[in-house]
Parts: sequence; C-alpha cells; structure tokens
Amino acid sequence: MKSFRGSAHNISEPLLGRVARKHLLFDGDHTVVIQKFRWGLGHKALLTTNNDLPKQYVKMPCVYGVSQESLSELHDGDVIKVYPDGNIVRLWEYGSDQNVIFVTDKCNCHCIMCPQPCDSCSTSSFLHENEEILNIISPETNSICFSGGEPTLEPKQLESLLAICKRRFSNACISILTNGIALSNFNNIKRIVEQGNKLLFCVSLHGDVNDVHDKIMGVEGAFAQTMRGLYNLARFKCWIELRFVIMRQNYERLPYYAEFIYRNLTFVSHVAFMGLEYTGEAARNIENIEIDPVEYSTLLRKAILCLHRRGMNVSIYNIPRCLLSRDIWRFSRDSISTWKKTFLDICDSCEEKVNCCGLFKTSVYISPHISPITSSKIDNNRMPN
Repeated sequence: MKSFRGSAHNISEPLLGRVARKHLLFDGDHTVVIQKFRWGLGHKALLTTNNDLPKQYVKMPCVYGVSQESLSELHDGDVIKVYPDGNIVRLWEYGSDQNVIFVTDKCNCHCIMCPQPCDSCSTSSFLHENEEILNIISPETNSICFSGGEPTLEPKQLESLLAICKRRFSNACISILTNGIALSNFNNIKRIVEQGNKLLFCVSLHGDVNDVHDKIMGVEGAFAQTMRGLYNLARFKCWIELRFVIMRQNYERLPYYAEFIYRNLTFVSHVAFMGLEYTGEAARNIENIEIDPVEYSTLLRKAILCLHRRGMNVSIYNIPRCLLSRDIWRFSRDSISTWKKTFLDICDSCEEKVNCCGLFKTSVYISPHISPITSSKIDNNRMPN
C-alpha cells in the first residue's frame, strides 16, 4: 500500500476516512480533507502541504508539511488512514482494480515463498476497519479482492464483509485469495457462497503431485485438502482461478501440471502462472527457491500452449516480456500493483514497456537477463504457434 508522511497535529488515534478535494473553503490544490463517515459540515482531518498550520485550523486534526507530490497522488474517493506519528497510508485507490481488503493476518500454511509472512496465532481483528472501508467507497466499485493471511480462517468476518458487498456492490466481481485448505469443509463454502455473488476464488495450487505442493506450502496433506476444496467449489459452480507460483521446487512440473489441470480440473475458469516476488519468506529462502525465468521459459511455453490449445483460459503474471517467448506475450498481464511496480533504466528504450508487467520494487533479486525489446529482437524471437 502507498504510504507517505508529514507532521501530525491534534491526532491521538488512527483516523480512517475518504479523500475529498471539492467544495472546500480553502485551497483545494494544496489541501486534502478526509470526509466523515456520513457527510457533515466538518471533516475528520486535514492534510496540507503548508509547513505552518493556519490558526483557524488549530483545533482540527491535521497532518501538515506533506509533500505536494504525495498529495497529488491522492484522488477523490480514495480511502486513507492517518496515524498519530504523521504516517498516512492509502488503503483504497478510487478507480483501481488492484485494491485488496486484508481480512486477517492468520494463516494455516508456511509457504516457503510467501511475500507477506503471517502469524498463525494472531488474534488481531480488522473487521471494523474493513466494514468502514466498504461502507464509504464508491457504490460504483466493480472489483474487490479479499486476502490475508488466509481469509477463510475468519469465516464469520468474511461472511459479514461479503454481505456488505452483496448489498452495496451487486455488480462487482469479488475475488477471494485462498490456499483452499479450509474449503475442504463443505459447510464453510456453503456459508460463504450464500453471502456473495459473482465470487471468484483464486486458489493456490503449486504442483500436480502432493509432495511438491505440500513442501512448498509447508503443510502435510495440503494438496489433498485443496483438491477437495476445489471440487466443493465446483459443486457450487463458483468461478475458480488456479495460481501456480514458479520456483526451483516445481518448475520442472510445468508441462505435467498443465496436463493434470486439463484432465482433472477442467471446470476452473482461469489458470495463472506467476513469477516470484523475492521479499518476505521468498527473500529468506532465496538460495533454495530462486530461479531465473529464462531457465524455465521453454517449459512455461509448453504449459501455456497446452492449456490454450485445449480451450482453457490462461495467463502469465509477474514475468517481464523480455524474459518470455514472443508467441506467449499475449498471455502476459499487467499484474503487479502500481504502488510496488518499477522498471530499470534500460527499460526506457523498450518498445514493449507499455505492455509489460514490469518488476517488483520489493524484490531483492532481479533477473540479469532483463533487456529492452527492439524491432530486431522481436523478429529474431519468433516461434511457431
């Protein structure tokens, strides 16, 4: 999430609200007001680039001295949280399809490449904050994603949030990022599905055999439970996206994985093959899991085309185009969140930069094979379909 800071005044506890620039009595080009939950004459707080706080605002919660560049990145309808130390975090970006609601920091797995390690014993609750976010964002929102941790470990909270979505965002696509283990319980899925509409379950499945998947997830029996969860989802005719993160432990299984999906999970809506984000557990385990996309590019191409030729929807996430064969560029998506997406200086001359997913600025490893794509390289990189 995007964050920036200034100097806090009269803020004793975190404040959450919606950004507004319009209908202000002061300079809207330099000031951002956080609206109250329901519109009123006052506001929750004021953000300003002024280094000195105007006297008329001394009683108002305020963060002053915020850079103009930071304020210019905020838009009407964004939801931000302001902390007593002057830190400001954007929790929701208006108009973006990459917003995520963080349901819980609990998790029932110990994935060796997890970019955001969680606490299996956490007692933290984000329900009130998440409900407030969902109640103040635009009713025209068309995409909402629930993540964690593992969101299905808090079924009552998830059901409550889905009920708000059903009431306020009847046409929105709701995504739930999950490892699928808790979905092996039929009743868990039944209650979740009853609360939602247009639900897309994005399920991690990192191998076609149990020993590969279980070792990656750090839980014995994870493969069997996730498979059971997938079949439960199919019984409710839910939309399903499978997510396969490519690493040293599973890259050789790519063609076999594609065959396995076609023969056993043809009901899934979409299959995504994902490059690693080398942060968190992935950074700590880099010596064991690191692999350059160039090393598995041929196997990835086989897997992609195997599923595509059989009529299945397939995509590539988080792998720059210069590391892929040209004939599978069409499957490459702009998948990296804008706040952590970056490019190298050499990418400025790349003719495909506008279509490329870019790189994780959070990663401690970047492929040495990144290079700008030119017309001559495109011609030399042609491969038969």
